[in-house]
Amino acid sequence: MKFSTSTARSLETAICLFLVAAISQPSAAANTEITSRYTNMGLCDEIDGCPKKDGTDCGPGQNPDYLLKKCVGYRDQSVWIYYTDSVRAGIGFGPKENISGVFGNEGVETRLVEWRGLMKEGSFEPFTVIVRMLPPFGAEPDAPRRSFLVVYRLRPDGTSCIVHDGAIDSNTKAREIADASLTRYTCKGEPYLR
Repeated sequence: MKFSTSTARSLETAICLFLVAAISQPSAAANTEITSRYTNMGLCDEIDGCPKKDGTDCGPGQNPDYLLKKCVGYRDQSVWIYYTDSVRAGIGFGPKENISGVFGNEGVETRLVEWRGLMKEGSFEPFTVIVRMLPPFGAEPDAPRRSFLVVYRLRPDGTSCIVHDGAIDSNTKAREIADASLTRYTCKGEPYLR
């Protein structure tokens, strides 16, 4: 099909204008902003434990010293705390019961939780969690116990896993690690599921 010179130029101009408009429009990814929401781990219910709430024994084969709590998190994302042997605690995040990490148990339920997420159509959707923890007593007997930030990735299966728990003491560095996990992450281990 042949076009006249003026028709061809009009088509070229229309295509160029269309491409310029398409390029100048922000993409869906550019419209999403990573931001934070904060909660405390304060509102918790005892789910399971030994000894039982009523003081009865747990029976043979049961761990004689543990307590599992489910705490209010952010919307449908719960916080799970598993206390063991009176000095250690593990935590997990998500709708499904899951636990990762071994930390000191002091003040766990008073910890501030930073939920990192995307704003999509006016709604906040978390994908990572940052929380400051302490090492368990006796982990390094000669070293001072210093708090550190732990980054958890919320997973599509309703659980979470630790993506970084090294010596992060900078909130900025923890946020960089958390935000990078949006596109790629490696779990340091699978969470414990009962």
